[in-house]
Amino acid sequence: MKGPERRKAGFACDGDRFIYLTYGPEEFFRLWGGTPDDYRDFLVARQEELAWERDDLCLFWPVRVPFDLEDYLAWVEEDPRRALCADAHREWAVWVARRPERLAAIRSRHPFEHFVPREEILKAETLVWCLPVTVPEPAAARCLLAPLPLKLLQDIRRSLFRGVWHHAPPFERLSARRARGLAVVPGDRLVVAARARRLLPAVERFTARVGKETPEYFAVAARHRILPPSGRLYPWTEILGLPILLLGGAEDVDTGMARAYAADVDELPVERWESFFAAHGINFHREMGDGFVIALMAGGLAATIKEQLTPTPPGSSRRHSHLKRVK
Repeated sequence: MKGPERRKAGFACDGDRFIYLTYGPEEFFRLWGGTPDDYRDFLVARQEELAWERDDLCLFWPVRVPFDLEDYLAWVEEDPRRALCADAHREWAVWVARRPERLAAIRSRHPFEHFVPREEILKAETLVWCLPVTVPEPAAARCLLAPLPLKLLQDIRRSLFRGVWHHAPPFERLSARRARGLAVVPGDRLVVAARARRLLPAVERFTARVGKETPEYFAVAARHRILPPSGRLYPWTEILGLPILLLGGAEDVDTGMARAYAADVDELPVERWESFFAAHGINFHREMGDGFVIALMAGGLAATIKEQLTPTPPGSSRRHSHLKRVK
């Protein structure tokens, strides 16, 4: 068995029990060496994989087996063929779990559970700020094709930290899988909100490259740019989206997302969007410009906003008119 890359090893179902291995620092270093950060990253990977496995096996009784190198070696010595198993550690854990007295003795020798707190587990989430606009004619739509001005992005980011994310702890990258605090990195191009999910693979690659210093923005590829409709479809009402990467410790990212969802339009720098769109002859619907949502769900919120902006023909009633946006 190799080191941390074999994080899926050590999980097994035995009857109606879910057996999983844990490794203390002494066992980790004796088996695989490395640094304290290597061990913490290993723990993060194990915790993530355990949570994943438990989602599928929630009806099984969990049984934790701390890895004990001496006991494992004695087990192999009894039958050297055991060491040839594809996952010998797992087979040893099942064997131990079937012997309650032996398991109790091993747990007494390893009384502490080792884990990484959520505030140090790296998490990345892509939010979309939904911006409803009405574009009167094709010439006005041309400004939507280009990347956003850097000063606009800087002003919006600073304003969001003064308002929505005030007192957020500063971002600190600890290791490959660990971080503290909150970093906010906007995309440099507006997209159609309903299609924001297409950005996620590129954002994931960008996240992997972020070091201790976070850039001011991430580049949105031109293939994701807004493609305005033909001339006969104007005025054109659309829900544009500013993609925003939240990066940091899982607890801080979750808090950042919750604060964004709860934000009121008066707490946001909507005047910067008003002036930007007005300069290009585009009407920004300020009163509905407070919608933040994860990229995967942006299409639903965009459809709800667009429905509310669409005039109801005289004598007709809009379906689902009783639905309200939930912040």
